[in-house]
Amino acid sequence: MLADAWATAMLVLGTERGLEIANQRDMAVLFIDRDAEAGNKGFVSAASKRFAQLQA
Repeated sequence: MLADAWATAMLVLGTERGLEIANQRDMAVLFIDRDAEAGNKGFVSAASKRFAQLQA
């Protein structure tokens, strides 16, 4: 239930504010957004510091 609540909160907060909070709380978070410049063909991702550490 907690993960679902945080996922909803991140969606509502958006990438910028969501990453701020995720980094403050040392949470592993990955945002995937549609790339406005590429139209429907591209996506951009943004990861919290903790998420990036887990990829190494």
